[in-house]
Amino acid sequence: NVGRKKVRSVEDIEKSIKSVPHFTRQTLRSMAYQSKIPKTTIIRHMSETKRLMARSSYVKPLLTQDNTKARLNFAMNIVRPSTSGAYFFASMHEYVHVDE
Repeated sequence: NVGRKKVRSVEDIEKSIKSVPHFTRQTLRSMAYQSKIPKTTIIRHMSETKRLMARSSYVKPLLTQDNTKARLNFAMNIVRPSTSGAYFFASMHEYVHVDE
């Protein structure tokens, strides 16, 4: 065998990761800090064993009813009827978008 021997076994890594509460396991950095295992070790473990999988989560918060209505009204004001009975979106060249 070539190379340094492994400091932690697969079972030790998974046991220490499972001991971390779920809400602090959201990022690799926070999971590494809480489990006292380096982030690179966790990444290497994920690629070697395929038992731990990274999942993406959506950061966008849920919209309130008022926000949903305002966005729907804005979208409905952009839709224009044509003479053939179809609908098309109006040109957006005259609109300036500012972060909400």
